[in-house]
Amino acid sequence: MKVLTKESIEEFKKLKSWVQECPIEAAMEIEDLRIENKRLRNAVQRMETASNLVLETIRDEVLDK
Repeated sequence: MKVLTKESIEEFKKLKSWVQECPIEAAMEIEDLRIENKRLRNAVQRMETASNLVLETIRDEVLDK
């Protein structure tokens, strides 16, 4: 039978605390990544729109000649 020492009890408490906090930290990180993903998708969409406008302008210029 293992004897519980003050150090082993403290180590257990630290481990228990870490296990409890880990899912919360992971959830916060996931939410941060979702926000960043949305921001990047919006940026890509703006770039696609700008690119399409440039292509339209080029086509119009070529057709007018």
